[in-house]
Amino acid sequence: MAQKRYNNQNGSDPGSPLLILSVAIIILVLVSFAPLSKISGGKLKDYNLLADLSDKPAEIVVNTETYIDPDLLEMTQNFAEEDLAENVDSVPLDIVMIDAIEDSAANEVNNVQEQTSEPEPVHTFAPISRNPDESQIQVDEPEQLRPVIPTGNGQIEDYTPNGTGFKNLKRALSNGQLARIAVIGDSYIEGDIFTQDVREKLQELYSGGGVGYVPASSSLTGFRQSVTQSCSGWKEFDFRKAGKNYPTLQGFYYSPAAEGMALTTYKGSKRKSHAAEWDRSRVLFIAPTDLTINVSTDNGDESFNIEGSEEVQQILVNGNTSKFKISASNSSLIVLGVYLDKSVGIAVDNMSIRGYSGIKHSTISPDLAAQMRRFVDYDIIVVEYGTNALSSVQKDYSAYIKMMERAINNIRQCYPNADILVMGIGDRGEKAGTEIRSMPVVTTLVESQRNMARRLGVLFWDTRAAMGGENSVVDWARTGHVNKDYIHLSGKGGERLSRLFVESLNNSLND
Repeated sequence: MAQKRYNNQNGSDPGSPLLILSVAIIILVLVSFAPLSKISGGKLKDYNLLADLSDKPAEIVVNTETYIDPDLLEMTQNFAEEDLAENVDSVPLDIVMIDAIEDSAANEVNNVQEQTSEPEPVHTFAPISRNPDESQIQVDEPEQLRPVIPTGNGQIEDYTPNGTGFKNLKRALSNGQLARIAVIGDSYIEGDIFTQDVREKLQELYSGGGVGYVPASSSLTGFRQSVTQSCSGWKEFDFRKAGKNYPTLQGFYYSPAAEGMALTTYKGSKRKSHAAEWDRSRVLFIAPTDLTINVSTDNGDESFNIEGSEEVQQILVNGNTSKFKISASNSSLIVLGVYLDKSVGIAVDNMSIRGYSGIKHSTISPDLAAQMRRFVDYDIIVVEYGTNALSSVQKDYSAYIKMMERAINNIRQCYPNADILVMGIGDRGEKAGTEIRSMPVVTTLVESQRNMARRLGVLFWDTRAAMGGENSVVDWARTGHVNKDYIHLSGKGGERLSRLFVESLNNSLND
């Protein structure tokens, strides 16, 4: 029996699935070109048909409106009442603040840092003589300000009155003593990103070894490459919060929990050159009551019976070692920091505080710092903050900069022997339709940071210019040097940025 077919006169079926599919595809193509996010005020996401049809998964872009430091919001509310400066017409950050998201640096913990090729060699340091009585001063009068000298190529800009911004670091290197650098900052350097490679390169140039400062306890034990750390039984204190408080440069301090023994073991790392061993292991602490601290190195175990005092004390263990262990059970003990160094060369300390803008460093204690300086002092302090003050809708950063000036002046009071280098924020991306581009206000904040350094008479390094300037974050993300949040450095990005920084630093030292 023959099968019947029903067709219209031209042979096409008005309900044909092929026709319906064709119309649907045309509609989707048209929608792909429509800026839905902009039209809807962010309520609708932009649609990309080609990305959906591709076998390659679409690139995930984290919301780049990052976490804003709550302390900054609170202090900004009181800014006008305190009358910090004249002619400040800034919009309070709490007014323009949009919904905060979790700091995307936490995602970095799951990333594996990649090894990169050997960096190009940089010049060695040639000692020069400087007047040991020279000192940095704050410059207040406009006629005393050095002219703005942005290089545009990532070279360090020296705004000190006499152009002697590296005098303390040069003096330490010239005298053959241990030169010490602190890098204080936010999640941009968390987990020793960037600083571990700065340390490695500087120690290759000027000798040295060890990882420098390490906290008594850390949540990044599985992430950090420059040291292997295991810890238990410690309670962490944040200097920004009320209560028991020892405000220091590093921001955190630790006590044994009320019950049981607190224990931390540090082991040298072979993943970074010069980090496998050191010859000087130190613990800085405050012991209000008599107590015992136990330590262990490759050379044996030792117990120290500490006499109670409100002053900062030190345990120093000399001798080449690849491990250091500390344990204690008295909850009155305050561990301020552990320092694992060679006795000569350069030490670089990483001190990062996630989600922090830097402003509470105006509250660190000069008296406590003076006590700590008897054992650990600095020749240069690099100040890396700003990411947690940046918002795409904030156009004026006068209030934040004034608070940072207060913080840096306090750091100078706490560490008068240290040169100060302000590190401008790196390039940062934002989503514009289906594209990623540099956030326009990054330029505003960088210029504000540069002018702050000029007014204070300190050093400045334009991180963004060193990266390549406008839209450099897009290129760095494409090559895996910046994470897909378009803010934070990856492991190999930290190495790349450190190469640029060390070259600029070394050029300045030889200038």
